[in-house]
Amino acid sequence: MSRYMNLFTIVILITLSCIICTTAAGDKEPVITLVYVGEISDNSYLAQAMLGITRGQEDFHFNIRKIQWDKSSPVDPVKDEDGTCSCMVLIMGDIMNGDDYTYSREYSGIPFVIIDGPDLSGPAVSSVSFSMYGTSYLAGVLAANQTKTGKIGVIAGVDAPVLRGFTDGFIDGAYAENPEAKVNISYLAEDYTGFFMPERAGDITRDMHRNGTDVIYQIAGGSGLGVIETAHDLSDLLVIGSDSDQSVLAPDTVMASAIKRVDQVLYEKIRSVFSDTYKPGSEIIGLKDNATSLLLNPRFNSHASLIRSRMMEAVEKENRYSGAYTIIPST
Repeated sequence: MSRYMNLFTIVILITLSCIICTTAAGDKEPVITLVYVGEISDNSYLAQAMLGITRGQEDFHFNIRKIQWDKSSPVDPVKDEDGTCSCMVLIMGDIMNGDDYTYSREYSGIPFVIIDGPDLSGPAVSSVSFSMYGTSYLAGVLAANQTKTGKIGVIAGVDAPVLRGFTDGFIDGAYAENPEAKVNISYLAEDYTGFFMPERAGDITRDMHRNGTDVIYQIAGGSGLGVIETAHDLSDLLVIGSDSDQSVLAPDTVMASAIKRVDQVLYEKIRSVFSDTYKPGSEIIGLKDNATSLLLNPRFNSHASLIRSRMMEAVEKENRYSGAYTIIPST
């Protein structure tokens, strides 16, 4: 009995030793850990996330500990080698192979925010998933409306649940606009390395173009840069970007971007921790919450009326696809 009590005491002490790091000791600023795969400067998902984190850093003054996750060599996301604790952990995607569950249980008093990852329960776990079906539906409508060849494509990082809403929404939107359209989907890899393979993405872009595709929806994270750069060098090929406004990368090529407001979500989660209003639980957000949108490149604003006319249709279809969004308290 005493053995189990000792183990219980050790767990409690570990947790308590890290709870206090939410308040900086002396002049030492608190630390927030960011766990991710890929490149921060991807002009896409991670870059958008950093906008929210940087804004939070300016307002609440903390240091950022970045962990580029390697499943073959797991790292404690709360305590570093010097024993310094993070007061919050931000996990970008389903990347930790179950270690997110293990650490969130070990440090049960530390807020773990999981974006587009597993729906974990825990006393301090907040799981936020973006439904990209509705915004991708609008992207499909736009692509099918603008194609001259009737052939449109999707280049995706990986065939994974996190991208299923993108592809399903795009296909449904394209066929709703043009039932005769042909949609070709190509996946870059079988794992998350597909999000940072820009050269391979460029090769697939050229192959699609040779086969007559004239509009491509890229949902490949950092690999999307290869799609955009290659399309820019080719004639008569348009791109719809994703996650952040990518029209600035090639204003004549990227006609719109499927925006995911991960920056706003992360900022609000950070703010809630520092204002002592943080709430755990599970949440699905999307088009009707203004958490996603199809942002037109100003040079292609002539298509704004088309997007507006299909907005409610996209919201209604996303509601049905995503189960009308529920917030489930964590247990």
